[in-house]
Amino acid sequence: MKIVVAPDSFKGTIRAARVAEIIADQFRRVLPGIKIVELPLADGGEGTLEAVSSALGMETVEAEVQGPLGEPIRARYGLNRTKRKALIESARACGMSLVPPDKRNPLKLSSAGVGDLIRTALDRGAEEMIVSLGGSATVDGGLGMAKALGYRLLDSQERDIPEGGGGLLYLHRIDSSRVDPRLAGCRFRIAADVDNPLYGPNGAAPVFGPQKGADPAMAAVLDRGLQNLMHLMLSQELLKTEAPGDGAAGGLGAALRAFCRGEIESGAEWVCRSVNLDEQLHGAHLLITGEGKVDEQTLRGKLCQIASRHARNQKVPVLLLCGILELGTEIDGIADFAFSCGRGLSSASLSMESAEADLARCALSCARLINRFFRD
Repeated sequence: MKIVVAPDSFKGTIRAARVAEIIADQFRRVLPGIKIVELPLADGGEGTLEAVSSALGMETVEAEVQGPLGEPIRARYGLNRTKRKALIESARACGMSLVPPDKRNPLKLSSAGVGDLIRTALDRGAEEMIVSLGGSATVDGGLGMAKALGYRLLDSQERDIPEGGGGLLYLHRIDSSRVDPRLAGCRFRIAADVDNPLYGPNGAAPVFGPQKGADPAMAAVLDRGLQNLMHLMLSQELLKTEAPGDGAAGGLGAALRAFCRGEIESGAEWVCRSVNLDEQLHGAHLLITGEGKVDEQTLRGKLCQIASRHARNQKVPVLLLCGILELGTEIDGIADFAFSCGRGLSSASLSMESAEADLARCALSCARLINRFFRD
C-alpha cells in the first residue's frame, strides 16, 4: 500500500513539513510496512521556498530588506546559480507573520521588501525569477515593490505618494524613467495563490483586507485605491487587460505583471509541477492533503483543490484533513473523505495551542479506519 501525504501548512500554526510528518507518523503506527511519501506543498504563499527549493536545485540565500513596517529585516530566497534562476517567496518579505496583530494596518504597510529581494537576486546574476504570492500583510498594490525597483509613484502635484495602501487614492502618474535596467533582461513568472481580481467585490481589499486588519471602511478606501491603480496601469499601457490573480498578495499579482512584465499562473499548479506530484502519485492508493481552513477560497485554486485534481486524474482517492471545515456539499468536489481536526470555533487560542495534538488524533483515527475496513 502506498500513501502520498501532500499537505499545505496550517497557516499560523503548523508548517507543511510538520503537518506531513505528524500524519505520516500516525499512519506508520497503525499500518507498519506501508510506503508513505511525505511531500509538503504550498500554493505560492507561506512554505513555497521550503517545498520546491530542493527539487529546483536551489540554495537558500539571506539578504537584508525593508520589512512591511519599514524596519530592516532578514529574508531568505532561493537561488540556482548555474541556471541563473531565483525564487522569491513574497511572504518572507511582507508576510503576516512579520507583523504583530496590533500593528496590522494595510493602509500603511509596504511590499518594498519584495522589490529589495528582486534587486538582490539580480545582483547575484538571476535572469529568471519566480515570485510566489500569498500570505502577505499588505494591500498596497505592489507599489512598495515598484518603488524599490526604481519606479516613482506620483500624485497630481508630482510628489511621491506615501507607502502603504493608503497612498493609492492619491496616485496620479507612474514614472518609469529611473527603473532598474536589469529588469528588462530578466524573465518573471508569478505563482499566485488565488485567482481574485485586483478590485471589486472579489478583490484584494474586501476579501483579504479583514484578515490583514482592515475594517469595512478601510477596506472600501483600499478598494477604491486599487481601482485607481488599475486605471493608471491600463491608461499608461503598463497592462493591456486585467487578469485573474491580479489581487493576489494585496495586488502584487497586478504589480508584477505591470512593472516586471511577469506571466501569472496558479501557484499551486506550479508547485505541484515543480515537485513532480503526478509522478509521486503513480501507484498510490491514497492522497492525504489538507490546510488550516477549508472555505470558499479553497475553491479558487488553493493547494487542496489542485492536489486533489491531480490525484483524481489518476483515480487516486483523496483524504482531506483540516483545522476548520466551512464548506458543505462543495467539499465533494475536492475530497472523497474530509475531516476537521479542530475542537470548534469557540476558542481560537485553544485551537492554536492544541493544533498538533488535534491533527495527530484525527490522523490516527483515519489510519485506524483505513486499517479496519479498507486495507487489502
